[in-house]
Parts: sequence; C-alpha cells; structure tokens
Amino acid sequence: NVQITGILFFFMYLNNKGRLVLLIKNRYDGEITFDNENKPTNLQENHGIGTKSIEEFAKRNDLLLQYNIDKTIFEISILFKE
Repeated sequence: NVQITGILFFFMYLNNKGRLVLLIKNRYDGEITFDNENKPTNLQENHGIGTKSIEEFAKRNDLLLQYNIDKTIFEISILFKE
C-alpha cells in the first residue's frame, strides 16, 4: 500500500535544450511498482487517479513522461516537445 505523506510540489523550468519541463513531486510511504512500460501501477481503489490523468493529458498533447522514485519522493517529469 502506498500512502501520500506530504505536499505536492510543482516546478517548471527549461532544460538544457530549451524545452519546457513540468516536474511534479509528491512524498509517499510504501512501495511503488512499475509495469513493463515503466508506468506506476496501483491496485488500491481510487488511488493513482492523478497519474492516470497526467498520462492522458500527455498522450493527447504528444508530450513525453518520465517517472522517478527516490526513497520517499515520487516524481513525474512532463517534457514539452519542440
């Protein structure tokens, strides 16, 4: 079970190629697993809805997504293409 334990953080910046990146960070407690497409999976009801919404937004707008976890921080990077 994954529990959200902190505040959601949003950061926007330009990467070294001048592309806009939106970085979303959230604290969590538990274990996050990834499927064979490197997408986070969650078996809990009504959990992960935000991540699914971001994935749908990225798909509709042809954006790149990258997920990262670091001990207690879950990150989603959204890279806007040229």
